[in-house]
Amino acid sequence: MITPRKNVAKPKQPRAASPKRIADCEAAKRHIAKLQAEEPPPRPIGRPSKYEPRFCTMVKEEMAKGFSLTAFAGIIGVDRGTIDNWAKENNDFFIAVNRAKALRLLQWEKIGLKLAVQGGAGASATMTVFGLKNMGGDEWADKQEHKHSGSLNITHEDALKELE
Repeated sequence: MITPRKNVAKPKQPRAASPKRIADCEAAKRHIAKLQAEEPPPRPIGRPSKYEPRFCTMVKEEMAKGFSLTAFAGIIGVDRGTIDNWAKENNDFFIAVNRAKALRLLQWEKIGLKLAVQGGAGASATMTVFGLKNMGGDEWADKQEHKHSGSLNITHEDALKELE
């Protein structure tokens, strides 16, 4: 005859879930469904930008010494195209670059005034003039204006006769 074992646990019957537990499960299911329905945010393409907000101050400091925007790019270890992209993408940097260009021109004009008053040796005056013409835009352009008056009428036949 087989004797039953003592202290054998009887299988427990599942308990009825409480209303709070049911509500929590339903809320969790709704949250999961919402997350699954949402599209994930787009991932950035390419490597992360090396741009730092401190570059706004740095570009003004370096260009105020007379350096170009390309030289600033070299100072911080990027290429000029990167600087142009940052200026397109970051309005604060765009404003800083424009102010830096004005500070750079100011530095070169100071050098030009100093040369005009004290004189300069070697090619310093030539370099200053060259720099001002290239960075000063219309303010330092070496331009000549030619105005023509009267009229000029040339016909196709006249031009052909000249070629013969």
